[in-house]
Amino acid sequence: MHSHDKKIGIATLRSQNYGAVLQGYALQKVLANFGYHAEFINYRPPKSSPPPSPPLSLHYRFARFFYWLFFHPSRLLPKSRMPSNNNVFQEFMDKYTNQSQKIDQYSQLEELSSDYVACIAGSDQIWNPNFAFHGFPFYTLSFIDKAKRISYAASFGVDEIPQSLRSHYERCLPEFVAISVREDKAAEIVHELTGHKVKVVFDPTLLLDQSAWNQLADKEKRKNSSNDSILCYCMENETGETLAVIRLAKELSRRMGGRPVLAFSTLNGGLPMNCCREMCQKEKVDFAGNVTPVDFVSLFANAAYIVSNSFHGTAFAIIYRKPFVTQLRSDTNKISSTNSRLTNITSLLGLSDRLLPFNTPPAERHLNLQLDYAHTEPILERMRQESLQYLQNALESVTKNQQQLGKNS
Repeated sequence: MHSHDKKIGIATLRSQNYGAVLQGYALQKVLANFGYHAEFINYRPPKSSPPPSPPLSLHYRFARFFYWLFFHPSRLLPKSRMPSNNNVFQEFMDKYTNQSQKIDQYSQLEELSSDYVACIAGSDQIWNPNFAFHGFPFYTLSFIDKAKRISYAASFGVDEIPQSLRSHYERCLPEFVAISVREDKAAEIVHELTGHKVKVVFDPTLLLDQSAWNQLADKEKRKNSSNDSILCYCMENETGETLAVIRLAKELSRRMGGRPVLAFSTLNGGLPMNCCREMCQKEKVDFAGNVTPVDFVSLFANAAYIVSNSFHGTAFAIIYRKPFVTQLRSDTNKISSTNSRLTNITSLLGLSDRLLPFNTPPAERHLNLQLDYAHTEPILERMRQESLQYLQNALESVTKNQQQLGKNS
């Protein structure tokens, strides 16, 4: 057997984001458990944009400027002056994952692809038309032989693909040997675009259980939240999401007898972290500061309650069987809203009552520090096993085909 007969390439988002690096870490661990040597393809697609949007009106530009001025003044700083801790993500990847040689040009990917028996696209929002489209050839594995293309838990992140981009998806998606997606809505989109029914599977983070995540957290000194704290994890955009999530956590704290609130945000580009720091100061809650991906796991493991507006915030609340409430994002536009990720996972596990519309106060049912996961456990285990089986079957099928081709050549 050649050395590359068990080597898998992973094409996924390499963003400065906890969910992105932790889902990648989890997928690589699962593949190692299957006996494969998996590595992340160390390539960042050059930034470009899909067809331009109509120009913003002068009124909107002024409104946005004053919104930033009053709520997020750090956004008006030059990028060079914004504190950033993005190196914690690269340090995590370097320490805990396998990566290919650095690839600077897309043309180099074809040569690299000969090392792999298969290549996996996913997980995360690799097919999101709003921020991942610049890397579309990479995230649809167009650089590798069609017989080696697999997707695992790929997500569009939205409910609808813009009409102007549909032809790209219609051309590339049917060229996969096996497609699985993370949400029911994504399966509907693939069926609409290709006519094929595809498997809905778990995000890779949910394929590892508590003990596996604790093994990671135990490798480093933990940044623990106290066992009585409400952990608040925010994903930020321009519509006050961070402020709304922090205020939701504060309201829960008030109604729970004054439990401490500890908040943090993704570090993406420094902006959300700075916005979160400002909102914590404004609302007089504790700010967790520079949180590493390992700290992220530890914080969730040790919190008493989770408040978030994030998919992976919700996923880790579920992994650790924590009481939680997830606030939906304010954007409800089908082409840009990412709420389907949240509604799908909670609906699948019978936890839809843990969702709150944007800027909605918590209900009485959200005040209980005990959340009964008894009805969720069998669904979690069934979905985990089905997801693992799908991935293993897809890889075995591709591997056998490659070996057969090798014998016939």
